[in-house]
Amino acid sequence: MEDRLRMRRIVMAAAILGASLVVVACGPSTRDLPAQDAVGTPMSTVDEHISPGARVSIVDLSAEFDLEPSFTDAQRTSDRWMVLAVCSDHETIDGSTEIQLAVAPRDAVPEGGPARSDEFADAVHCG
Repeated sequence: MEDRLRMRRIVMAAAILGASLVVVACGPSTRDLPAQDAVGTPMSTVDEHISPGARVSIVDLSAEFDLEPSFTDAQRTSDRWMVLAVCSDHETIDGSTEIQLAVAPRDAVPEGGPARSDEFADAVHCG
């Protein structure tokens, strides 16, 4: 009888441990987005990493591609816009309290993003 009780406890412990591992393995990603990695990324992806209290200013670079500027704050969650330059007060977007982003319509940007990660760096200014 004692062996059965011990075996039942072992099986229950293994089941609980297994369920915990599944929850951890399938949970949402908590990886921070390094600011330099935001260049060439859809605005919607970058926006997911911006802290609610962060001050964000966005520069619309549509004119660089012979288009009329048309970015609005409502499009921050849109994947239609690509980030071309970033300036922030922290090495990650997630940890930043002040962020400046330069964006352009994804359709206007050559496939693969800017030719160089610093191609539009002068469009944003920190400090």
